[in-house]
Amino acid sequence: MAYLTVMVRQSRPDLVLGLVLLVLSTPVRRASLRRRGGSTTWAHEVWLAVFVLWLAGVLSLTLELSTYWWFPLRYGLTRTVWWFGGGVNLSPFVLPTGVWEWTMLVGNVLLFLPLGLLMPVLWRRERLRDALLAGLALSLGIEVVQLVLGRFLDVQDLLLNVLGAGLGWGLWAAVGRPKARVRIS
Repeated sequence: MAYLTVMVRQSRPDLVLGLVLLVLSTPVRRASLRRRGGSTTWAHEVWLAVFVLWLAGVLSLTLELSTYWWFPLRYGLTRTVWWFGGGVNLSPFVLPTGVWEWTMLVGNVLLFLPLGLLMPVLWRRERLRDALLAGLALSLGIEVVQLVLGRFLDVQDLLLNVLGAGLGWGLWAAVGRPKARVRIS
């Protein structure tokens, strides 16, 4: 639990940065919508803010972003990057043996659950395939950047993140929309 508290505390600068980017981009996005004859609702704007904060949190937790920009600004500390110094784990079905491994397994699924929940709400992407592909694309992007930054690219993380996006979509399909509007293909 102490590790989780530290991670959340370290993510705060990235969450604030995400919120600032959202606030600065909102007038531009709304002007673009008006030019095209579109509109938005307050509910949509709130869900979009939730999505942006979730994305900032995911990127902060998985890439440890604040250690690259916030710590040098605040503390004068720099982080040594061992470019491509990590490794690749291609074993997708390794069962966890300890508490830390179980925490990471469940955490990887829960981390991407909001993606599957929010995609149909924000972008009317009501197909399971869309949620799975979005989860795959975001997770693969994170894993590749982790490899470049000297960490590990882990296929198990990739699969668990996609599972989380799919479970989030399933939760949305079960309670978020009437059954008649859900398309699985």
